[in-house]
Amino acid sequence: MIKNVLYMVLSLFFNYLSPLILFPLFTETFEVKDYSNILLYLGVIQLGYLISEFGFNISVSKKIIANTSLTKHVSVPVIFIKFFVSTIYVLSIIFIFNINLLVAILLFVTVFFQTIQFNWIYTAEENFKKISLISIIVRTVYLILSIIVVLYSPSVINILFCLAISQVIGFAVSLSDNIKNILTNKLDFNLIKDELKDAIPFFISRVTSFSQYYLIVPLSALTSTPQLLANIGNADVLFKAGKGIFGSLIQVSYPYFNKNKNVRLFILTLTISTIFLIFSCIILSFFTSDIIVFIFGEKYVGSAFILNNLFFLAILNFISGMLGYPFFSLIDRVDVVNKTSYFSFCCFSIMLCLCYYLYFVDIYTIIIILAITELVLILSRVYFYFLSIKHKLS
Repeated sequence: MIKNVLYMVLSLFFNYLSPLILFPLFTETFEVKDYSNILLYLGVIQLGYLISEFGFNISVSKKIIANTSLTKHVSVPVIFIKFFVSTIYVLSIIFIFNINLLVAILLFVTVFFQTIQFNWIYTAEENFKKISLISIIVRTVYLILSIIVVLYSPSVINILFCLAISQVIGFAVSLSDNIKNILTNKLDFNLIKDELKDAIPFFISRVTSFSQYYLIVPLSALTSTPQLLANIGNADVLFKAGKGIFGSLIQVSYPYFNKNKNVRLFILTLTISTIFLIFSCIILSFFTSDIIVFIFGEKYVGSAFILNNLFFLAILNFISGMLGYPFFSLIDRVDVVNKTSYFSFCCFSIMLCLCYYLYFVDIYTIIIILAITELVLILSRVYFYFLSIKHKLS
């Protein structure tokens, strides 16, 4: 597991190295309005990946772990479903944000090709080295192309072109390992139906567990000025960078603990990681203003206070994530994770709708709602874990 964590951390290092290089260039090159649009589109792409992934990284991986022969048959129906979901998502974005056709096409290409890079197979095989390699290639291509664009032809559309091209290249690299599985299988609607049926509970769980965080920037775009949206987007970028590093531990923990059922090691991993995360957030909170000014510039220093508030959420989110699939895989009850996610998402939706109804929604309201949601999720998962053990013993 440690080896897989290191691969994922290496991947995340490259994932977040490119923003550290690019965002200072973006803030110097683009006006606040254009820069805030870039942050909005990045937020839309991240949310699109979450939705179009559709839970297959869990549902299909689980099947392949149990029966490796299924590797040859699942990819075609999975890609078909992802194409359909990506299309529906981008059409929804056109309606909500009133974006033009070219932007919509580039968003679709980026989202779709990012989500069909065969992670459902690599996760089942615990081939995190390959996942990391593809991610590094994608980020490197995006970084190089974006620097060229900023230097010679800076525009929001050209940055979106860079994103789309990099994800297409990432798909091409992943296809080299899996092209036989695509060419030797026909589109079978019975398989599509089966995969869809199996994935829906995991899709709902994934969306209800993580979409709240991917909604931060899009929701803020509906009520914020370009300057405030840029401040929120900057804080969100750094927040997701830190959150993603510990998210890699959650990702590799699920297949490991699903196989080994080592409760003591799980408790040790959770305890040490949480303590390390808490101390890291405390130390970083003293330097957030300096970090923001260094990366984004003086005019975005307002991002610092928002980022300090997001640190607290990062801790809660990591704990709830570890108490999800990795925790319940110890007792073979990952279905419970989905139920707790549904419940917490209902709480989140009710609180958010109530605040919108009362015209009292800003970034700090959203953070408070997210914190309450995470606490509900943590407590409900601990409760149902011990309840499941009690029923198992009785």
